[in-house]
Amino acid sequence: MSGKRERLELSKLFNKSTMLQSQYQHQSGAIGSPSSQFSRQGKTSGISQEQKEKLREILESKKPSDFGFNESKWSAMNVRNLIQEQFQVDYQESSVKKLIHKMNMTFGAINDSSKATPAR
Repeated sequence: MSGKRERLELSKLFNKSTMLQSQYQHQSGAIGSPSSQFSRQGKTSGISQEQKEKLREILESKKPSDFGFNESKWSAMNVRNLIQEQFQVDYQESSVKKLIHKMNMTFGAINDSSKATPAR
């Protein structure tokens, strides 16, 4: 009997969840599947547009060593660490790669661009 009761409870919960998603979509005017509407719940939005502009400026004009990284080229890992230090926002390496791509940048272009050279 408890198996039927558990299925009944799960069925009620599932129907309630589906109804709440439908209400949300109706109230918010959301379009798309329920899973796409709720896929980012609980995640932080990342860095702001102003912070992205600052990051772009840093990546285009500075070297990792300028920030204490023992590397000559920018990588997803040291950009991740830079974002953490400068903006107190945590990213996974894969998310840093996506961020760089969304900013219409590539690591190849970043590392090929001329950097400020130290005075001799």
